[in-house]
Amino acid sequence: MKRLLAPRLLGTHALAILGIALCLLLSSWQWHRAHTARPAAASNGIAKFEDLSPLRAYLPESAIGIQTRVSGRWQEPRPGNPARIILRDRPADGSLLVSPVAGDYDAPLGSWIVDLLVLDDGSTLGVVRGWSLHPSTVPVARGRVTISGVMQPSEDSGLRKLPAISLLTTSIITQHAHSAVHDGYLVAKSSVGHAQSLGGTSGVTQPHASILLTVSPIIKGTVHQSLHWRNVVYTANWILFAFIVLYMWIRIVRDDLGRDEKVDELEPDSSTRKKAQPAQSKTD
Repeated sequence: MKRLLAPRLLGTHALAILGIALCLLLSSWQWHRAHTARPAAASNGIAKFEDLSPLRAYLPESAIGIQTRVSGRWQEPRPGNPARIILRDRPADGSLLVSPVAGDYDAPLGSWIVDLLVLDDGSTLGVVRGWSLHPSTVPVARGRVTISGVMQPSEDSGLRKLPAISLLTTSIITQHAHSAVHDGYLVAKSSVGHAQSLGGTSGVTQPHASILLTVSPIIKGTVHQSLHWRNVVYTANWILFAFIVLYMWIRIVRDDLGRDEKVDELEPDSSTRKKAQPAQSKTD
């Protein structure tokens, strides 16, 4: 035990322990990244928007279908750059767009009204305010507002296959925005402006021209998430590195102790030679 704690080996022990601890820490981090945790929601079931959609980053799958609340001011239109996006030929129930018979709807087709909301931090978020048969008659949103809604991914993300219609993408929102844009968009839970609740789209025939009906999001529930296998492989790699460091540690200590044992075996022979030499000289 004293040999294991020899001063010359203390540095080796420290480096080995530090290396193993670092490898295990990195493996734990990669394993955590392989499981994307859902954002924590408040008691009312509404998550903080900052936890769902980090600016200048892709909307994580864990944020899709989660309810949130945002506050800000509607973006004012500029000459040649309207602050509104109109998506035509859509039912009010977005889930019909990805139904097995997508494109054949038992519901009237109208337009999704998408206005841009400039949040308190200056960033921009696309908001689906509602659905209308006559979008040109719906006034442009103005002023400050607080909106509750459900986050949805950019429609070119590949999570759902949509029919041949104009898609609501982050790229399109960026073309109309005056500041940095969050990935994805928000579907307002209640239509903003001329609000009217939408029970079932099949019962809607010819609502008033300026009425906005609430849009039901394309992805209503949370997205099933599997393990991120790349991070699982990284986890295994770091565990392997930890075993390599452990093997090198044992090998270095064993070789050092082996040299000590050889030295101990040679020391008695040299002492007996020293005692034997004077005895031989006396007889001579």
